[in-house]
Amino acid sequence: LGDVYTAARQDTDAASAYERVIALQPRYWGVYLNYGILHYNRGRYEEAAALIEQLIQWAPDNAQALATLGGVYVAMRGNAEAEVVSRRSCSLQPTRACRLNLGIALQRQRRPEEAIAEYEQALRYGNPTLTLFLNLATAHTYLGRLDEARDYFQRAIASAEERLRVNLQDSTQRAILAYCLAYTRESGRARFEIEQALQHAPDARAVRRYAVLTLERLGDRQRTLTVLKGASRDVLEELEASFGTEQLQKDSRYQAIATEIRS
Repeated sequence: LGDVYTAARQDTDAASAYERVIALQPRYWGVYLNYGILHYNRGRYEEAAALIEQLIQWAPDNAQALATLGGVYVAMRGNAEAEVVSRRSCSLQPTRACRLNLGIALQRQRRPEEAIAEYEQALRYGNPTLTLFLNLATAHTYLGRLDEARDYFQRAIASAEERLRVNLQDSTQRAILAYCLAYTRESGRARFEIEQALQHAPDARAVRRYAVLTLERLGDRQRTLTVLKGASRDVLEELEASFGTEQLQKDSRYQAIATEIRS
């Protein structure tokens, strides 16, 4: 019942059902996982982590729970913790999720070679995702492997365009598309796509983050700073962990905006 309420986005009813399960059977691990995923999908990462950590105390070899916790830690930017649990999950039952989360954790720790190895393992599981192509492109760019990066950016573009054909209103996909276009020298189209994404979903975290990254890549520092002013603290922290913002962070205007956001 909790799962049905979750699918219907009736979060209060879903939480009530999950809490009832916990009251009836406190060590039923499934409810902790599903309840944690509900919190994760709504951006309540600390609540999600607490539930799944409790599950793992009782079921330490549950590969699915470990993989999910790795994703939660990635969202919380706990990269060292994400690496540990993702490695454990992959050792028990390798999946695309644990490989991808492990790759992200490694990439954020500036270990791109190791990250690429994990991403390439993730390619073996089912249809590759847009996120996987994008992360491979970014890792190769960081290492200066521009031909490899361009290939993965092109594959990411094709994936984003396919998704937009299904849902033209998906502003996050449009923002990612713009970012990829900026790296394949399609600057005019990149600018159009990112401005469209900002117009339709200016408050979306992913849109704001990719807008800053895209505009910085296009060399429009003034517009980059303007967009940054509307960012949340979470978006700022994500940007500072991202490849491509090193020069931006040295700008005194950026530092002033960042100080204001943190306060």
